[in-house]
Amino acid sequence: MRSIFTRFRAYQLGEPGSSFSYFADGHFTLLEGRLTDHSRPTLLREMENCSVNSIDMLHITSWDADHCQSSELPDLLRLTRPTLIECPGYEPHTENGIRSLKIIAEYIDERRNDNRTKTLRHITPEYVSGLKIADWLAFENTLYNPLHLDGNCANDNSTVKHFRRGCFNVLSLGDVESHLISARLRGCKILRRDAGLQLAHVVAGDVLHHLAAGLPYVAPTVDRREAEEVIARRPGAHPTRSREIARQNAAQGRFAFAADEAAPIRRLRISSAGS
Repeated sequence: MRSIFTRFRAYQLGEPGSSFSYFADGHFTLLEGRLTDHSRPTLLREMENCSVNSIDMLHITSWDADHCQSSELPDLLRLTRPTLIECPGYEPHTENGIRSLKIIAEYIDERRNDNRTKTLRHITPEYVSGLKIADWLAFENTLYNPLHLDGNCANDNSTVKHFRRGCFNVLSLGDVESHLISARLRGCKILRRDAGLQLAHVVAGDVLHHLAAGLPYVAPTVDRREAEEVIARRPGAHPTRSREIARQNAAQGRFAFAADEAAPIRRLRISSAGS
């Protein structure tokens, strides 16, 4: 099997919210529509590290402001110029969500005739059900939610997507909170077989706990001493305390350095949690 250059980055926003990127096989995906003064330099540096000046996909899991902030969207779209934007499959019900969808639609319309065709995709239950069944050994992204829209819990309408194009995978859970959804995911053969970094946002932390009990997930890690040094070098970090946190994270199989902005990820290996 060929080696695929793969990178994952979690961005510190300086405020509540989510922002991640996944780069695999030359494709750059930005997860969530957030961009702050705090995260901008790191995002630009990551795009430079991946040798891209625009991104392939902006993937938004929820219309909540911590996932997609309308006041930040215009700047984010100008900076990253995504070719494809994947939006939640439910209608936004807040002023922020309504404005966000309008800004995205205007971006698509204004750039319809430039040299890189822009596409807007709504991840609706109809869209998900119309996809072909995922192949076990294919390097193809896979969608698992929503299968229907929940009128009582907007969080459970979040998009759940398994990014599978690289040498390690990322399972993005959005804000889903239903244990029925986590049970359905635990029953998926591909998720039970494929190694992946399980990426919960906020509410989904509880779902992640239930998933971890049933899925043979793996944790991207670095050498423990290297992880300690990386965290200790973070701005304002107390060296002794930071190394202790790194040791605790490593012992629990956590991706201790994922959100670090002070040093690049150097040696990445995939090892089964608990091994």
